[in-house]
Amino acid sequence: MPITTEQKLWVALRDHMGNDWHGQRWEDRYSVGCPDTVYAVNGVKGEMELKVVKTINEPIKITNYQRSWLKKHGDHGGGRSFLLVWCQSGVLALFDHSTAYSIHNMSGSEHEAVMWCETSHPRNCIEQLMVMIS
Repeated sequence: MPITTEQKLWVALRDHMGNDWHGQRWEDRYSVGCPDTVYAVNGVKGEMELKVVKTINEPIKITNYQRSWLKKHGDHGGGRSFLLVWCQSGVLALFDHSTAYSIHNMSGSEHEAVMWCETSHPRNCIEQLMVMIS
């Protein structure tokens, strides 16, 4: 099944990270700006905002609330707040909280990612992702 939505990206992460982490989807209409996913792995807690774009050159639509939340929690909470972008053209990119703050409607190719994995499916990057978020 192609990954075309944030929900499908979440399912792929959840299913392929298995028992190596505890991740939970966090989305409701009252928690404005809060990231899509909270997680715990290797004794570390963190958050990830998930985005799906067609290509890495497409603007990543992240709201000011999301940018601010990631930046503030990353600055004050040990730096484990990330923007995870799946590009349907075959790239999984992980951006730290500071970079996520500066992305606002710009493409991922214009920013330096802490992880860049070219692949046909995010599952192929799970080991690399686990290292980077812990």
